Amino acid sequence: MCGGAIISNRWVLTAAHCTQLFLAYTPPSLFTIRLGTSFVESEGERFTVNQVIEHPGYGNSAHFFDYDMCLIQVSREIVFSNSVQTVALPAPHAPLTPGSRCLVSGWGTLTEGGSSPSQLHAVEVPLISIESCNEYYQNGLGVTETMMCAGSPYGGRHACQGDSGGPLVVDNILIGIVSWGAGCARPNFPGVYANVPFVREWITEVAEPDSRIVGGFPVNIENYPYQVSLEYVYSHICGGAIISNRWVLSAAHCTQLWRDYTPPSLFTIRMGTSFLQSEGDRFTVTRVIEHPGYGNSATPFDYDMCLIQVSREIVFSNSLQPVALPAHHAVSADVTETMMCAGSPYGGRDACQGDSGGPLIVDNVLIGIVSWGAGCARPNFPGVYANVPFMREWITEVSGV
Repeated sequence: MCGGAIISNRWVLTAAHCTQLFLAYTPPSLFTIRLGTSFVESEGERFTVNQVIEHPGYGNSAHFFDYDMCLIQVSREIVFSNSVQTVALPAPHAPLTPGSRCLVSGWGTLTEGGSSPSQLHAVEVPLISIESCNEYYQNGLGVTETMMCAGSPYGGRHACQGDSGGPLVVDNILIGIVSWGAGCARPNFPGVYANVPFVREWITEVAEPDSRIVGGFPVNIENYPYQVSLEYVYSHICGGAIISNRWVLSAAHCTQLWRDYTPPSLFTIRMGTSFLQSEGDRFTVTRVIEHPGYGNSATPFDYDMCLIQVSREIVFSNSLQPVALPAHHAVSADVTETMMCAGSPYGGRDACQGDSGGPLIVDNVLIGIVSWGAGCARPNFPGVYANVPFMREWITEVSGV
């Protein structure tokens, strides 16, 4: 019926218009997802579906295809292999460069009104600016900021019927989802795609708490007594680190999604336990203070740090201890000066989605906060962390630590 892209071991991203017609009448369990094969009706592995979550903006706009994106949760964990892998997601609102060479793939028809192939096909298409795309579609629906366009002005290369929901990729990063267009591969009518960077925060909010540390091993909280779980409405969203008897340090992007709509008291922090949903002690939150530089830079994850004040004093024990903070500007970084990187060039070991806000430690000193990266544990793509030494003065100014 449609294509899709694996983004974690439990989630697939596709187009909302693919599922909309059926959701009102059928349960999610009637959808299945086949993956790990080049052939549309054979080989690979088939997964049943637990949840189908359309973007809340879909169907609530004057433009039918605004926010044409949905997340599908499969019923069991996907085991990765040479033929089954996640695609890297972009940073929120990452800039898109017209002319970039993109790849779109799927099992859709090979010509407009033609037949569908049994084997997967892919084609390279250039990215087109939204201004140019709106000139092409000025007499039709038009293109909005939730969309992007790709295709040759001369036609001949394009996604087609049956490719909806499939991935548009640049440099191995998923930037678009096949959405709509005027026919297939017509001159002056490029394909229109749902804009993944534009809705990146929503993807994080819905899907990413399911993923965990890659290449790691189970540990006891007594060995990492500063580690906490930041929760929103009692569900884990991010990690964090205890830095004093009233303050926890985490990533600003963990709290940004909710700060304008809900009071701090809807956040809770579970600490003193090795387990995500049991034991330990749960604290309500009094204040959430994001670094003033966060969201005010050309780079989305600059100053990705926030301080969280809990409502009562933390009583320290073997499983509850603050982590030491570094001296000011003790470490430098190569991404921007507010960041640092860590990871094996060969991949295999990294923080992953759901670890955001967690601590990066050297010699029992907190030097970084899990911030972002290209996928998880990929070769030549180390994890990027908020640089604690660079923002040490701000931490002291706010918390007194």
